[in-house]
Amino acid sequence: MVDWHFTNKGGAYASLSYSSNGNFTNQLSATAKAATTSPQEISFTNKADLRLNQISLGFKHYFVGTTDAEIKLESVQHYWIWIDVWQGHE
Repeated sequence: MVDWHFTNKGGAYASLSYSSNGNFTNQLSATAKAATTSPQEISFTNKADLRLNQISLGFKHYFVGTTDAEIKLESVQHYWIWIDVWQGHE
């Protein structure tokens, strides 16, 4: 994560997150709710591939305190707006 402080009351931030490919397999079964359903149970395999990438960009402003002051968590509140760009399954 990178912070840029344009003034002593605010600035911008950016972060990048990357994860390698992941895959998983689960053995599951579905059971019927009604007694008249046939068959009463079906077994199946759930297979999935997952890859997450994230880029976060945003601005933050210090309403109380400044960027270079020592932080007292009880008195300083941070408010920010963020934009997340997600790239999911390829």
